[in-house]
Amino acid sequence: MVWFDKGDNPYKTLFERKVAEGRPWYKAMPFMCAALARHIYHCLKFNDPYDVEKAFQGSAPAPASEDEWLDLGAKLDERFEVMGAFLCQIEA
Repeated sequence: MVWFDKGDNPYKTLFERKVAEGRPWYKAMPFMCAALARHIYHCLKFNDPYDVEKAFQGSAPAPASEDEWLDLGAKLDERFEVMGAFLCQIEA
């Protein structure tokens, strides 16, 4: 798909982008292979036909809601309290 395909395909573009970032070809190739494997798995699991546009649409995660941010803050505060208590135990 990268070396023998004379056309332009998104996997080749992904590979070339990773090489342009400074990775050698043998470290850029797993990114392309993983993307292809994910797309094949999805097609087989959901019995969907392969769609290039759908496969390479933006995969950025949605921003967290206000409740998720507050929940994360509470969990972090709790963990810091536990770590602080543990450190006080060690010092004593």
